[in-house]
Amino acid sequence: MRALVIEDEAKTAAYLRQGLSENGFNVEVCANGDDGLHQALTVENDLIILDVMLPGRDGWSVLAALRRAGIQTPVLFLTARDTIHDKVKGLELGADDYLVKPFDFAELLARVRTILRRGPARQADILRVADLQLDLPRRKAIRAGVRLDLTAKELALLELLVRRQGEPLSRTLIADQVWGRQFRQRLECARSRHPPIALEGGRSVSQEADSHRARSGLCPRNALNNVRAGPHVLRKWSIARRLTLLYVTSSYERRDY
Repeated sequence: MRALVIEDEAKTAAYLRQGLSENGFNVEVCANGDDGLHQALTVENDLIILDVMLPGRDGWSVLAALRRAGIQTPVLFLTARDTIHDKVKGLELGADDYLVKPFDFAELLARVRTILRRGPARQADILRVADLQLDLPRRKAIRAGVRLDLTAKELALLELLVRRQGEPLSRTLIADQVWGRQFRQRLECARSRHPPIALEGGRSVSQEADSHRARSGLCPRNALNNVRAGPHVLRKWSIARRLTLLYVTSSYERRDY
């Protein structure tokens, strides 16, 4: 789940990032209204937490611009403006909820979960593939009745692949959705500074590594084919481990530097 936080107070933004990340969200933070609006218009988010008093464009105009553009991403106003007039204005502009600072994170998280459960297009809280079950509110993955020991990033990756099963997902999309835009930008920057190293015969390091993994049965393409083949081929590795291997081998072991 992607959450965009548009908040200019550094401590509040860091607090929200940490709390939401610990509860399974991939969090992006923008410190002013203009950057926040650009991010909200160009990247698909599941939730936006929006302050009103921001440098540049204020929260009112950010929300109004989003709704004019047809962006219906749920928005929760989180602001120190506590008058009834402000609350009514925010809700009438199209906000889904309004929470006043100072706030308790437990209440904010409960409001976020309520917002995400609303509406006919709500996403399921529990996802299933064969004997694999993802319980998203409790951040648990269970296969054949046994809980899988997954990190938060592994669980986020598995959720993405289960929700988008059958679709080809690019490395860039996976990096953005699971690790965040800043991670993807750092990775691309590192790749640009280190061109491919050619081996004898014109093969690159990544091609040689792929060939070695294929001979040893660890080729990520084989892992993907095994996942698609069905539960009977998942005796050695769980689906989660195979999908995580698929991403890790394609994103890290195949780097050409």
